Amino acid sequence: MRLDLHAHTIYSADGNVEPEIYIKHAQKIGLAGLAITDHNEVKGAIKAYQLAKKNKDVTIVRGVEVSTSNGHVLAYGVKDKIPRGLTPEETKERIVELGGVAVAAHPYRLVSGLGVETVKQAKFDLVEVLNHRSPKHENGRALKLANELGAGLLGGSDAHYTWELGLAATEFKIETDNEGDIIAEISKKRTEPIGESSTFFQGVAMYSKLVVHWLKRGFKRI
Repeated sequence: MRLDLHAHTIYSADGNVEPEIYIKHAQKIGLAGLAITDHNEVKGAIKAYQLAKKNKDVTIVRGVEVSTSNGHVLAYGVKDKIPRGLTPEETKERIVELGGVAVAAHPYRLVSGLGVETVKQAKFDLVEVLNHRSPKHENGRALKLANELGAGLLGGSDAHYTWELGLAATEFKIETDNEGDIIAEISKKRTEPIGESSTFFQGVAMYSKLVVHWLKRGFKRI
């Protein structure tokens, strides 16, 4: 089964999609499910999780993308907010305490990536190696790093718009609609990233929008 493990709703500062729209679109394009990973917020994930109980064809994994003191960390299987601004090590520990798994998000992305030294120092054993909003060379470096560390490999679209959902995803060897089973498979590193990196023009468009949002926020990072 295939799940998109990185999607943002209106509950993200830069999000544009209602949770229920993602659920409908996931079913339309054949995704078994998705993870809602809003920036430093779990309201969208919780709402989507409740909505999905009425739609057995789409499974929601509750998640959050946490802004640490040195880049972004994805958390899966959590339903509580995690304070932003903690160190990557502290963030990872907090995620585990809450029963979730911590993933180094797009580690080579400018500004919001953790970078190679931080990933190694914090001992991340799960890495997002295919992010549709990242160019091929960034994803390639992330894959090389993950392979060097023997880390689990994950993929997601990093969708902020409906049309982006599923352009990169994670394939699982099991068939289940249970969030706990999905988290267990991620922990056991039994996943395979599938999909596409961004093209040059898509990358230019994305970074342009990031700059615009950054200016609107008064030069504040998400």
